[in-house]
Amino acid sequence: MYIDSRVRPPYKTYLDQAIYKKEHNRPWTSRFEVSYPENHPDLTMESMFQNMEDANIGIALVAGRLSCGPTNGDDVTELAAAYPEKLRCFPDINPLHGEIALKEIDDRVINGPCTGVCMEFGFNPIEPMYANDKRAWAVYQKCSDNNLPLYLSFGGFIGPDQSYCHPMLIEDVAKAFPNLKMLLAHGCYPFVQEACHMAMNQPNVYLAPDMYLFGVPGSRDYIDGGNTIIREKLLYGSAYPIFDMKQSVEYYLHCGFKESSLEYIMYKNAAAFLGIEERTNSKEW
Repeated sequence: MYIDSRVRPPYKTYLDQAIYKKEHNRPWTSRFEVSYPENHPDLTMESMFQNMEDANIGIALVAGRLSCGPTNGDDVTELAAAYPEKLRCFPDINPLHGEIALKEIDDRVINGPCTGVCMEFGFNPIEPMYANDKRAWAVYQKCSDNNLPLYLSFGGFIGPDQSYCHPMLIEDVAKAFPNLKMLLAHGCYPFVQEACHMAMNQPNVYLAPDMYLFGVPGSRDYIDGGNTIIREKLLYGSAYPIFDMKQSVEYYLHCGFKESSLEYIMYKNAAAFLGIEERTNSKEW
């Protein structure tokens, strides 16, 4: 069974996002080499789980999004409690809330059903932030001290400009918190080569390019990296509901990854990030 690192479920506040609006999603998605789910935008949790089953996906990672509204954290926590076998949920925590943010981590993650913490710095509803902003240090420390995986939306359209998704920002954090496991959804796109080099050098950083692997400029560099220097750091992701899970799985399986790399990209690396099992080096590595 595969692990999908990038899913936005058809549930409550997520349904208000542009990705669930037909007029927004279809023209944009048509530019990629994978298309949207057949029944988009009329999706349900049942149809999502059916798509997972059809694609041989056993677990999906759900990232929270404060820009969906103040109740999104509650929705993410509900999903974590309702579907503990199929979903690993990461509520979006706002570091600018100070002690309230740290208590939310206690309530939703440490003492609650969620797996880890999400932050989307460029989309912070109070003000856009850079990932190495010292005001986020307390959240990083909390996650590191409690062995909580950190999920960052980090690439593509994540802030006012491209400076918000540069890998050097993460390099600062990775060095300051070497025991903090970080997953970068959207893989620092468009800084692909820089991201691969950074992930190779920082043992605690994982890349999930998801949609930016589907034939766009720079996607070949992720594939080359997954076959060489970041084989144990790259994760599969569908970006559902922007793209169909089964189609995206087939794309990853046939886009050029070596067979010896696919077992890591489709399962082992995500399992290591989640703490499902310890990652071990294969005999070929």
